[in-house]
Amino acid sequence: MPTIRRSAAPIVASLALLVAACGGGGDSADAGASSNAAVAGGATKAAAVASGPSGEKIYQQRCVSCHQVNGLGTPGVFPPLAGSEYADNANVAVPIRIVLHGLQGPIMVKGTEYNSLMPAYGIGIVMSDAEVAAVLTYIRSSWGASASAVTAEDVAREREATKGHSGAMTAELLKPLMAK
Repeated sequence: MPTIRRSAAPIVASLALLVAACGGGGDSADAGASSNAAVAGGATKAAAVASGPSGEKIYQQRCVSCHQVNGLGTPGVFPPLAGSEYADNANVAVPIRIVLHGLQGPIMVKGTEYNSLMPAYGIGIVMSDAEVAAVLTYIRSSWGASASAVTAEDVAREREATKGHSGAMTAELLKPLMAK
């Protein structure tokens, strides 16, 4: 009988949760004609929801199975978004690039190291710029966070800036973008 090394267990758990998470897709009715609607910089969460797709609904469909309803993640497997220096970073390019390209490899979040895989929701499972902006604005204004809103224009700019990038983002690739 094959033996699973102890270090492989988090990877196996990550993959199982990833497979479960990938089943949910966006709600195309929400994206509809408003898929290119923008949220004004600094807009409130309510304004973001009113002007385009529901960030909370997208979060429930695509993110909750790994990052949980409370944004605290799955201990030892998937990092928290609540209070995350990546999700709440002043440079919106950081969370946008993570959503567009996914994230892989070791990453330190709130003093704890994680090493799992987040799928690229901007490539394999297409999300519009407005959907990415809505879900990130929801995350950045939930669980006590008060980071700035993300606009569809912000997402379009990062999509264009990274169009030649292949593969997932890593902590090393994001490090130069991290606001101090």
